[in-house]
Amino acid sequence: MEERMDTNFDTSLAVESGSVAGKNVDDDGGEKRTGTLMTASAHIITAVIGSGVLSLAWAIAQLGWVAGTVLLVSFAVVVNYTSRMLADCYRSPDAGTRNNTYMDVVRAYLGGRKVQLCGLAQYGSLVGMTIGYTITASISLVAIGKANCFHDKGHGAKCLVSNNPAMAAFGIIQIVLSQIPNFHKLSFLSIIAAVMSFSYSSIGTGLALADLASGKVGKTELTGTVVGVDVTASDKLWKSFQAAGNIAFSYAYSVVLVEIQACIFSTSNDTLSSSPPENIVMKKASLVGVSTATAFYILCACMGYATFGSQAPGDLLTDFGFYEPYWLIDFANACIAVHLIGAYQVIAQPIFQFVEKKCNKAWPESNFITKEHSMNIPLLGKCRINFFRLVWRTIYVIFSTVIAMIFPFFNAVLGLIGAVAFWPLTVYFPVEMHISHKKIKKYTMRWIGLKLLVLVCLIVSLLAAVGSIVGLIISPLKMKSFDTSSVVESGAGAGNNVDDDCREKRTGTLITASAHIITTVIGSGVLSLAWAIAQLGWVVGTVILVAFAFIVSYTSRMLADSYRSPEGTRNYTYMDVVRVYLGGRKVHLCGLAQFGSLVGVTIGYTITASISLVAIGKANCFHDKGHGAKCSVSNYPLMAAFGIVQIFLSQIPNFHKLSFLSIIATVMSFSYASIGFGLALAALASGKVGKTGLTGTVVGVDVTASDKLLKSFQAAGNIAFSYAYSDTLRSSPPENKVMKKASLAAVSTTTAFYILCGCIGYATFGNQAPGDFLTDFGFYEPYWLIDFANACIAVHLIGAYQVFAQPIFQFVEKKCNQAWPESNFITKEHSMNIPLLGKCRINFFRLVWRTTYVIFSTVVAMIFPFFNAILGLIGAVAFWPLTVYFPVEMHISQKKVKKYSVRWIVLKLLVLATTLMAHSNIVHNGDFSDGLEPWHPNACQAFVVSSDSSSSDSGYAVVTNRKELWQGLEQDITPQVSPGPPPGKDLLIRSVTVKDSTSCDFQERGENKAAFSVYPPPLNIIANHDFSDGLCSWNSNSCDSFVVGSNECNSESYAVVNNRSETWQGLEQDITDRVSPGHSYKVSASVSVWGPVQRSAQVLATLKLEHQGSETEFKLIGKTYVSNDVWKTLEGTFALSGRPDRVVFFLEGPPPGVDLLIKSVTIHCESDNQFERSRDFSSAPEAAHHHIFLNSSFSDGLNHWSGRGCNLMLHESLADGRILPHSGTCFASATERTHKWSGIEQDITERVQRKLIYEASSVVRLSHSHHTVQATLYVQYLDQREEYIGISSVEANHDDWVKLKGKFLLNGSPARAVVYIEGPPPGIDVFVDHFEVKPAEKPSPSRRPYIESHVFGMNIVSNSHLTDGTIEGWFPLGDCHLRVGEGSPQILPPLAKHSLRTTHEYLSGRYVLATNRSGTWMGPAQMITDKVKLFLTYQVSAWVKVGSGGGLTCPQDVNIALSVDGKWVNGGKVEVKDGDWHEVVGSFRIEKQAREVMLHVQGPSPGVDLMVAGLQIFAVDHKARLSYLKGQADMVRKRNVHLKVTGLDPSELSGATVKIRQTSNSFPLGSCISRSNIDNEDFVEFFLNNFKWAVFGNELKWSWTEPEQGNLNYRNADEMLGFCETYNVQTRGHCIFWEVESAIQPWVQQLSEPTLEAAVENRLTDLLTRYNGKFRHYDVNNEMLHGSFYRDKLGFDARAKMFRTAHELDPLARLFLNEYHIEDGFDSRSSPEKYIKLVHKLQKKGAPVGGIGIQGHITSPVGHIVRNALDKLSTLGLPIWFTELDVSSVNEHVRGDDLEVMLWEAFAHPAVEGVMLWGFWELFMSREDAHLVDADGEVNEAGRRFLEIKREWLTFVEGVVEDGEGGFEFRGYHGSYVVEVVTCEGKYVKNFVVEKGNSPVDVIIEL
Repeated sequence: MEERMDTNFDTSLAVESGSVAGKNVDDDGGEKRTGTLMTASAHIITAVIGSGVLSLAWAIAQLGWVAGTVLLVSFAVVVNYTSRMLADCYRSPDAGTRNNTYMDVVRAYLGGRKVQLCGLAQYGSLVGMTIGYTITASISLVAIGKANCFHDKGHGAKCLVSNNPAMAAFGIIQIVLSQIPNFHKLSFLSIIAAVMSFSYSSIGTGLALADLASGKVGKTELTGTVVGVDVTASDKLWKSFQAAGNIAFSYAYSVVLVEIQACIFSTSNDTLSSSPPENIVMKKASLVGVSTATAFYILCACMGYATFGSQAPGDLLTDFGFYEPYWLIDFANACIAVHLIGAYQVIAQPIFQFVEKKCNKAWPESNFITKEHSMNIPLLGKCRINFFRLVWRTIYVIFSTVIAMIFPFFNAVLGLIGAVAFWPLTVYFPVEMHISHKKIKKYTMRWIGLKLLVLVCLIVSLLAAVGSIVGLIISPLKMKSFDTSSVVESGAGAGNNVDDDCREKRTGTLITASAHIITTVIGSGVLSLAWAIAQLGWVVGTVILVAFAFIVSYTSRMLADSYRSPEGTRNYTYMDVVRVYLGGRKVHLCGLAQFGSLVGVTIGYTITASISLVAIGKANCFHDKGHGAKCSVSNYPLMAAFGIVQIFLSQIPNFHKLSFLSIIATVMSFSYASIGFGLALAALASGKVGKTGLTGTVVGVDVTASDKLLKSFQAAGNIAFSYAYSDTLRSSPPENKVMKKASLAAVSTTTAFYILCGCIGYATFGNQAPGDFLTDFGFYEPYWLIDFANACIAVHLIGAYQVFAQPIFQFVEKKCNQAWPESNFITKEHSMNIPLLGKCRINFFRLVWRTTYVIFSTVVAMIFPFFNAILGLIGAVAFWPLTVYFPVEMHISQKKVKKYSVRWIVLKLLVLATTLMAHSNIVHNGDFSDGLEPWHPNACQAFVVSSDSSSSDSGYAVVTNRKELWQGLEQDITPQVSPGPPPGKDLLIRSVTVKDSTSCDFQERGENKAAFSVYPPPLNIIANHDFSDGLCSWNSNSCDSFVVGSNECNSESYAVVNNRSETWQGLEQDITDRVSPGHSYKVSASVSVWGPVQRSAQVLATLKLEHQGSETEFKLIGKTYVSNDVWKTLEGTFALSGRPDRVVFFLEGPPPGVDLLIKSVTIHCESDNQFERSRDFSSAPEAAHHHIFLNSSFSDGLNHWSGRGCNLMLHESLADGRILPHSGTCFASATERTHKWSGIEQDITERVQRKLIYEASSVVRLSHSHHTVQATLYVQYLDQREEYIGISSVEANHDDWVKLKGKFLLNGSPARAVVYIEGPPPGIDVFVDHFEVKPAEKPSPSRRPYIESHVFGMNIVSNSHLTDGTIEGWFPLGDCHLRVGEGSPQILPPLAKHSLRTTHEYLSGRYVLATNRSGTWMGPAQMITDKVKLFLTYQVSAWVKVGSGGGLTCPQDVNIALSVDGKWVNGGKVEVKDGDWHEVVGSFRIEKQAREVMLHVQGPSPGVDLMVAGLQIFAVDHKARLSYLKGQADMVRKRNVHLKVTGLDPSELSGATVKIRQTSNSFPLGSCISRSNIDNEDFVEFFLNNFKWAVFGNELKWSWTEPEQGNLNYRNADEMLGFCETYNVQTRGHCIFWEVESAIQPWVQQLSEPTLEAAVENRLTDLLTRYNGKFRHYDVNNEMLHGSFYRDKLGFDARAKMFRTAHELDPLARLFLNEYHIEDGFDSRSSPEKYIKLVHKLQKKGAPVGGIGIQGHITSPVGHIVRNALDKLSTLGLPIWFTELDVSSVNEHVRGDDLEVMLWEAFAHPAVEGVMLWGFWELFMSREDAHLVDADGEVNEAGRRFLEIKREWLTFVEGVVEDGEGGFEFRGYHGSYVVEVVTCEGKYVKNFVVEKGNSPVDVIIEL
């Protein structure tokens, strides 16, 4: 097999020795390359010539002299030709930069998906090579043993040596080597590779030459093997194809060509040339290398074929083409093995690193994946171990070893690898890149020739692949199936080859026997041991584990002694042994126990496999939707699928004996067991420690007393199941002494593994340990590893099922054949031909019987799908009879132990003790955790209350309607149920405990159930609404609950819902039969909370509507916010539009860990008419409150409508029929309009609700002209306050109807609410076709967008560097002219360079020149439609310059723009006013699929020439920057703190634990609010919980406080300021003035200069006197870079005077400038440079500027651009605030990404001192798709990201006081903290603050 020793070349290690002249760095900044023609040729020869050369004689034998040699030479020519092409593509086409890997080359020339395809081919071939190396190494090691055997016993001896142990040994070595960092880069590997490969190749050739010289000549043919003589026709065809693959494999070295070329020294200083000299060297090296290899190949192949002829072996050295000298063959095979030990790592390491890099990026916070653990190893010193690396690399090596064991076919695997790797890597990609590089035009002769070459090679590769695959399929069919005689081990053997029973010689050893036992014992049961120990505790759990181990080992020794009959003959089955020693009925009892356990195991395996498959679906769901998501996956379909697979497998004869099953079982079981153990260990290492106890779960806390008892017995059964292997005697080795040692070794190993897994799991999860680590979600992440482990379980059990089921099948079939030997149905075999498999025999009875059995076991599994219970039951049933009773009884019989002797009594006591232990758990579902299955009410009725699978107190059963003493609940154990209370009393059963009950009446749940569907329900449809009957009728939703009864302290009972781990967990009640469609129901609940709540927590009332065949619907009824121990009333209404299959009402909402308290719940039907409520509402209309507008389509004339300052008319048509209704029969018109606000209106006061989002839609038209038409909501509140809310607007015209659509929400309760249409000037009539307002449907949460294959940092602009001097790819937009100019900068634009983090990218010095421009929009353009990916953020950067044409007299704007389906998208803009080159920078993102995307550069005035150079557009990876920003934030926002605790005795302080929790970060975060927002308690709650600063949206602006001259209105501002003062919220004043004219009220615009100056003075005096000291900041004059009203009217000094006067009136307030587009490069008017200049001018005029305000209304932010702006502004030395930050994206995940970028950029910059968001609530933002909280109060994905960031800005530390002085050090964010000190004497809690600063600070805590 061929080796790729240089696949992962590292230029730092692969440099060749030679003279080094000049600088010690190369043109790319790397170490100087010194590779030469000689070293490159040597690398190629070393890479090409490998063990594959030994298969060439076989390949020539299949093809013959002619075709074989022609094919060898043809492949050499093709490889050399395509290698030359690949060498020319080493450097990128644009800047001539080096590409150090094959994928880099493909990325540079082809890009897109082809990069991924290249990676797939590369990594696929690497995986194939590791498998091939394992096969080849094992074959070579086996060949050494066989060579020695043949030498000792003769060449005709039967020397049987299994290669599986050799593969396993090879795999173990690779597992160890894979943990050595950069093992593949060790320099001696290349030396060893060269020596070894030439050694064994030369030995093989030399031996063939020697045989030929001695006269040994094989039979050869021109056409190779002869059909009908040597092979069949089909064999000839397939093997010829396979031979072609072998030859292709021998030449496939293109995968390392680029890496070899990367080492060659470049003699040219011109790094910009298109063909640097290293490609010439590489071409020569390829010619030398391929020529040498071809000559060597022809020599080896032809010599081998001439020697052996058509019988040439597949491998000259391992298939024993030679027998002597055996020591030389041993040496050659040892060379192969040594070679491949290192070669495996060279190939595997890139795979390891690729997966590890991806996982580190995907889960950077996972300790399991990223954390390195230090470990001291003797001699090696300190080493670092990573658990993920350990697990993943081990699993990969096991995987490749298992595949090699399954397909150990040398030539077939070689051919397949060669076929798969040759075409794409050696032919396709080099040819495609050559066409791109040389720009070969389509359909030219050269293009056609190259494409034909690709096609021919593809056909050859496909044929070779087909031949190899057929070889892989046929080869296993020719192998002997697995049984005890075929698992022979190598060793010395004397005498004949049969054993004492005339069967094939057994060669099993202690090692193989131990391995078989370990494989049999370790299974999925190991994953339940943590749960078992949790039930039993540390003491009992470990004692029982060890006790079972001791018992099993002891009884196994007895069983081993019974293997032979007293006469000495062998017994092959367990029943044979029992028959010999016990006989009689005990044989049948043994068979019953054995086959009963087998049946149980098959059922258990079906359950376990389905649970594992379900867990895969749930793991993916939890990963996508969050760990608290309601992920429901049924296991019934998966059980059915498992059953179908088993039906097919059961028809394969002796399937359970196939050798690979044992291998797969071993690998799978150790894989998932190790993953479970590894995850638990990683969790434990990261600090997750569960609550454990010496006695396990605590009665009254975790479980009830009865639960404790039953679950302890069940746990004992689980442990018993884990050790039950005694029924596998049939495969045990023959001798009792070996077997005893094997049992001891295996049980000891297994017990150690069990104790490790069980104890680590219990330590991690404590008493809440899950029943199964992997399926009960003890772990959620990494989800893919959970998926893989569960898949291992499923794969394991697919084969294991057959292993256990086949003996049952065969037993029944054997009995039936004996009973009915004449029945054709039972005995006859029917022949059937199946392609590739050949002739198969089908038996109808076998088909029917096995199918029936599988269906039976599957159905039973569906009825009882209980993992731990089934495990315990199987363990209990199988353990005692097979592991204890029969071995003990046979031992007594064999050893003739006397009755009543001490030994006899001890043995009988052992049997009795294990009887009690194994059979105590005979009651199934004793705690009713799975409902009433399999209980049955005995002539009465029963149901389960509060049954919950995840609750420790699972529930109890109620047995009611009892009329006799004997009536109760039964489960096939009737004699054990005693008669109970007298008739009429109910039985309450919890864990099979019977007691009297005076609890709730079952009549309501039972008898009246049918009545509810006919008669109206009682007034309150909630049963037991005040919990006076405990929890009757209520169910806990995956949590716990209890009722606190009324007493002296509590006048009323209330329910407490605790142990809540998710927000949706609470209390629920099924009300299906008590509600009807068409009614409106009012809900009222008295609720509270208790627990760790900062301020308050929300409580939700929710309705769950289940529909058969469709998704479950959740409907929010209402919500409220409550504080600890404060009762509040939650209210809401709901109505059903249809009849669901099930309706459940439940209360939920508080955060996990917070208890929910419920005092009473009422649900009333709001209809007063009892008869009306009892009607059948199957066809009831939609609930009335859905119709907010009445007569919305004017079908009832103008009823309910009125004119607002106008007249209304109704029309069927207008303008002689030219204006017709848009829909319906008529439309309305608003005529004689007197104001802009005049229009049609409707009062909706009585029909609108607060805090509910509504959607308004209308179709409008104008009588003439075109103007904006707007829908507006007018609201008047009870305090006479008024508000106008804009709903939506649209540009309307005379020609056609247009749609007006928008949403609105009311925060407060209105006294009057009117919706109307306004907008056009007076005199224009507005036509309205229909006008509708209804509750808005909530859109589904957006998923994270799937972004097709993309590469961050790759320029998507074609020919941006103009390397070849042409404008190919560019075209002129408009009638301008384009050409290439020279003299532009030769370095990347600075911001592109920073973002790409490169220092080596050089430009060509050429630029695109656009002349003859007659429009500003004209310039160079190109289409990039296919290159732009949706939802990716792209950075734009370029050099631009303008010429002097067109009489250039003023600054010119240059804009990088995109036309997206004709819509302009800004990509960046810069102002150019000189003849220098300037950088233009910006960004963009496209979020809707476009038909056409055009990039173009525009801007300067007509006639002005435009120049563009080095235009870069590349996707930006936000995540890659975050780690840098977090490191910066650590330096800027954290401080070293030395905490000193005083006030306690030093002896008490030493060893005390310290827990430090930061409660708030001092970095200011605030938000914009409006007056109406503070009427919405949901808004207020979120605001107060997350912000410490506020800014008013409009209420402080001059246009709001004085809309008309002299009419001052400060009411809203006063109320908002009062709100902020009440809650200690700091405020910013926005804004005193606004420089933009359109934002200034008309009366101010009309003032003369003196009057305006006085008005400005009055504004300052009124505002700052009124609020003196109230506002911490003021935005003095908003947007001075974008407006100039006051400057134009009053002069520039007026701006400075505003600052001076404001400072005089309120000297404590900090005065800010405020501007937008400072940070994104979108606006040439507001660049950082212009902002700095403005500040300097103001300061020069004496303005006391106190801060720089950046608004931050940003789209598609790029961190480097933002940072660049901040760096520039920071030179002013003033504090910077983001004053109006918002980000916008239709996708919430992308919105969250943008917000994350901005918040971290701000937080990590030392000059930024605060961030204000410009709102967060839907419909109360200035931009669409910018909200963090939906209108109904639900936090969306962007909001959750915001909350996560806030949590990241808090410090949490735990530790121990090391000395008695009370010192404790940590590094934490600035802000407020709580410290908790726990000593042996008590707990102390104190608060402290870490002030801003960088130097270490001492904090003294006085206790």
